Amino acid sequence: MRGLLFHYGVGRMYNHVVSHARVRDDESRTVREMLAKIVALDKRPLTEPRDFPQRLIGCCRDYALLLAAMLRHQGVPARVRFGFARNLQANFGGDHMDTEYWDANAGRWKLVDAQQDERHIRADKLQFDPYDIPHQWFPFAGEIWQQARAGEIDPHRYGYSESAAGMWVIQTYLGLDLAALNKREMLIGDQWELASVSSDEDTTAEEATLLDHVADLTLRVDETWPEALAIYEENAKLRVPSVIGSFSLAKEYRRGILVGGIV
Repeated sequence: MRGLLFHYGVGRMYNHVVSHARVRDDESRTVREMLAKIVALDKRPLTEPRDFPQRLIGCCRDYALLLAAMLRHQGVPARVRFGFARNLQANFGGDHMDTEYWDANAGRWKLVDAQQDERHIRADKLQFDPYDIPHQWFPFAGEIWQQARAGEIDPHRYGYSESAAGMWVIQTYLGLDLAALNKREMLIGDQWELASVSSDEDTTAEEATLLDHVADLTLRVDETWPEALAIYEENAKLRVPSVIGSFSLAKEYRRGILVGGIV
């Protein structure tokens, strides 16, 4: 699968220049779109890896979603999780997405970072197996929300970058994680209601209390699934609407994007 995709931000690692136009044009909302673009670039079977120029440009979300789709196709329960990677930058948790799948033999969910090939593993100096990531290295958004609310961590050490970090990013990712658990695996720049704040002051005390409950549900989703489904479906501030705004990977903001059905 890694031979089909290429992360827009790691070109230097592979000595491959990624153009702004490719970053903008390759962004895909659905697996159907992703596969169509991959085949348009190279008509060989999807089982054959492509050279970098023929790979689809995306980000960690695309690796996570494509792996989840492949596993689901084979009857393996899988879901995309939004959280923060503690291994990529010193003393900073950068926004990230991984795939969580049910390992029937082990009797538990396992986390996989499908983006990590051998070169990536060496560059990131991984201290763990990327096919079974210890949760401490990839806490879900709900856990970081809870820790920040309890004053246990500095929320400004979690975000898109050190200049774009704080509770507002954590809140956005909590909204994205709840949506993904409901099989609405949105783009990382998608924005709506409580997943569209731009500062730590944009959320009311009542909304923060609601998000406290959401965080708890997402961290115990196998126990709380009926309630996690209900709170998403019944609360307009949490549910993905039919029209959203979105920041693209190319840093362009678009309004009035129609989204419908399962992403």
